[in-house]
Amino acid sequence: MRIVHDTAAFPAHQQFDFYREVLCSDFMQLRAERDAEGPYRARIVYETFGRVVAIRTSLPRHRVVRDSREMARTSQEHLFVHMLRRGGIEHDHRGVPDRAMAGQMVLSDSTRSLHAIIPDRLETVTLALPRADLLARAPGFQDRIGVALDLSRGPAALLRAFVRAVSRHSGELDGPARNRVGDQFCDLLAAAYGAAGDNGPHALPESRRQAILAHIDAHLFDPGLGAASVAARFGLSTRYVGKLFEAGGVTLGETVAAKRIGAAAAILSNPAARGRTIAEVAYACGFSDLTTFNRRFRQTFGATPREFRAATNTPAAPNG
Repeated sequence: MRIVHDTAAFPAHQQFDFYREVLCSDFMQLRAERDAEGPYRARIVYETFGRVVAIRTSLPRHRVVRDSREMARTSQEHLFVHMLRRGGIEHDHRGVPDRAMAGQMVLSDSTRSLHAIIPDRLETVTLALPRADLLARAPGFQDRIGVALDLSRGPAALLRAFVRAVSRHSGELDGPARNRVGDQFCDLLAAAYGAAGDNGPHALPESRRQAILAHIDAHLFDPGLGAASVAARFGLSTRYVGKLFEAGGVTLGETVAAKRIGAAAAILSNPAARGRTIAEVAYACGFSDLTTFNRRFRQTFGATPREFRAATNTPAAPNG
């Protein structure tokens, strides 16, 4: 289920009230405040994955508070993992001040008091999940409340890549698939926040593999893409990355090559690309060796790139 809320649908003098009462207070158990008057352009998109809710937000400057009054309003206990895409948050959890910036994520707990300031426009992806789910996976997460984690390294990087991949394909997911995605969100969060035993070769295999595949798709035409660059990007060993793909019967190198060959075939079959040479297409798709490209292409399609182009660009015979 996907729900979109945009305060632009309301008159300027009602926009902040809608955000404060409907979106902030009712769902996240927070009291929103601000000093300014006038328009308040906020956009929030909710999407459910089993017991997890993914929330994309774009919010102007304001501050939020969770104290005993807000905590008493609900019996539901949630964790909120805020992945910052733009802006920052200055926050204080039970007297411990800290700050999170774009490129980081920070964990908040509905059972703890909170004072936070959003000093400028903030764009986040927030995952909301039942507190007990993460507690069962990572009993020590309480010590990480309010601690900002770098989204470019380790399990946090895997989580960000997985969230991006899910966002692109969420419309294709049915109910059971959404439930599995929600479980994978929880597993990756547990790894990021200190679950024991998350470094072994069998830990979170599918979540990690899907996150790496999303990274491959985003950097497919980079000639340096390979096991070493993937391992460095996600804070894993090259040996672990290799085993992760070998378990599925196809190595990471073969996966990258197959995706690149598919991309090259799409270009070669496009009449608009007739002016590009075979070598230009090969290099543009990430191959650094034309001989290797030709061999792999023939293995995949049973024809050379030139033969494939000629066959797929042949004009159809006129009817009648």
